[in-house]
Amino acid sequence: MNKTHVQKVKEFMQKAKQETPNQPRIPSETVRLLRARLIMEECLETIVALGFAIQTNSNESISMGGIKFRHMGEGDIVDAMDGIADINVVANGTAIAYGINIEPIQTLVDDSNLAKFRGDAHRDPKTTKWIK
Repeated sequence: MNKTHVQKVKEFMQKAKQETPNQPRIPSETVRLLRARLIMEECLETIVALGFAIQTNSNESISMGGIKFRHMGEGDIVDAMDGIADINVVANGTAIAYGINIEPIQTLVDDSNLAKFRGDAHRDPKTTKWIK
């Protein structure tokens, strides 16, 4: 039997002596900080691989409104693929650290996203995100 991606991430975390609870719970501050740092590190590396740098306005809190993307070139496809895969690992690892079975939740989110293209789907003029 082939292991799923999530099963492999859980096995890695267990070998690394990280907590992998079987029931949903809020992890310790230490675990949450580790997860936050891993997510940020992989996202930033991927953004660079996509050919952008991040700039923040020091007068604003770091939120989407306070972040600007500066074009740095074409980026690197190999580094982008690596970054995308690493983001999946840390995102799934965060769900595991919370004791959450992410696969059925991911299915619901995927189905909800696809539902946005039924009926009167359109782009929000401000965010350009698809909405129902």
